[in-house]
Amino acid sequence: MENYKALSDNTLLNLLFSHDEKAWKEFIKRFRSLSCHCILKVLRKYNPYMYSEDVNEIFGEVCFNLLQHDMKKLRDYDPNRGIKLGSWIGLISRNTACNYSRWITKRSILNSSDELVEQKDETSDPFDQLSNKELYYHLNKIISNTESAPYFTFKDRWFVELYFGKGLKPLEISEIMRISEQTVHTKLLKIKNKLVAKVAQIKF
Repeated sequence: MENYKALSDNTLLNLLFSHDEKAWKEFIKRFRSLSCHCILKVLRKYNPYMYSEDVNEIFGEVCFNLLQHDMKKLRDYDPNRGIKLGSWIGLISRNTACNYSRWITKRSILNSSDELVEQKDETSDPFDQLSNKELYYHLNKIISNTESAPYFTFKDRWFVELYFGKGLKPLEISEIMRISEQTVHTKLLKIKNKLVAKVAQIKF
């Protein structure tokens, strides 16, 4: 039985190219911490309010980038150049985090000048009792509060801006955020539950 933990990086890489599932699991164990460290350094540079959920999401993007096109980015690695595999993974992680951060920054959230879209809802919880203008004003106030930052991730705040601020449809949000439409509905429910709890604590 192969002892994957004892394999050299280059041997592990060759096993990856043969689509060895256990080699991929060992690869993740070996380089996840390094990758996440590189991602976090980039995120802190772009936005101090990005948290573990953002790091995990970008790490997933790193893994996707490594696997797509028959592992082209991994196959581009050349140990003869004197670069360690860990350094190569770190470079890819930083580039992925930079692209992600720039992409999200272009769609900056919490912009009070954005046009509000009228929505009618007759539900009775404190979240839905607010008028549209009041709603977006208070949601911005809640999620932009630094004390709420660990509670609302950067993508939560972006989602709120798209859904409540711009009034986009789930399909439009799924295309912008690059998530499935079902995930949009699930995320909406989770964020709404968070906001209901927060709004209920505020005196208007």
